[in-house]
Amino acid sequence: MAIAEADAQAAAAIAAGRPTLVWRRQIADTETPVSAALKLIEPGRGDYLLESVEGGRTRGRHSMIGLAPDLVFRARGREAAINPRWLTDPQRYEPCAQESLAALRGLVSRCRMEVPEGLPKALACLVGYFAYETVGLVEKLPRPAPNPLDLPDMLFVRPTLILLFDRLTDELFWVAPIWPETGVTVEQAVDRIETAQARLAAPVPQTRRFPADPGDEAPTPVLPAGRYGEMVAAAKDYIAAGDIFQVVLAQRFGQRRVVRPAAAAEAAE
Repeated sequence: MAIAEADAQAAAAIAAGRPTLVWRRQIADTETPVSAALKLIEPGRGDYLLESVEGGRTRGRHSMIGLAPDLVFRARGREAAINPRWLTDPQRYEPCAQESLAALRGLVSRCRMEVPEGLPKALACLVGYFAYETVGLVEKLPRPAPNPLDLPDMLFVRPTLILLFDRLTDELFWVAPIWPETGVTVEQAVDRIETAQARLAAPVPQTRRFPADPGDEAPTPVLPAGRYGEMVAAAKDYIAAGDIFQVVLAQRFGQRRVVRPAAAAEAAE
């Protein structure tokens, strides 16, 4: 489909009050998801890079970068909140009237749209995570002790610009979702894509070099000495008694780091 025709269809969808996508495609045989992330991702904004791996050894076909979310959904327990103005007011969360799962289902429903033919099926306009604690919303299990990291049980973001890499065809798809309630026009979505394309065409920004061995502290366990062994012994007793047949035991380790995540890969070269 020609660009002008695709943009006209997007404009018609917005005029009718339906969400839509503005998108472009280019050859990307000299660009990688990591180099694109280094050029485009801004710390603290909610951007992300998703790489797909098959079988733990082979990279999957698609990689996805999401930039500049306009909406953030978060939940703790059964209470959820949405910030529909994340880019301009990151502290302005509005409580959801429904419980967490119902509120998320409603958001997912509102984020559904018709995907134009030609775009990869891997495209996703709402990306996030479910923490372990969310199991208590669907199963009758006691809630674990409060997590000292104080992270949300659920966190989902809605990016305003998505880069979708197809490793098989060496193509890069630029996708700018438009939601009727935001008032964004097709022209603004196109400008968003073209601005990011110009940034991608620039060199990778220089970052501070760190030594390969920065002398970090050794990882230290959070559990007191011997507690993990007690957990293993208790699990074995439960298995022998027939109460459980499988259990995943884990503990968190802490370590002080002296490198930024983006610079860590460089330090290892």
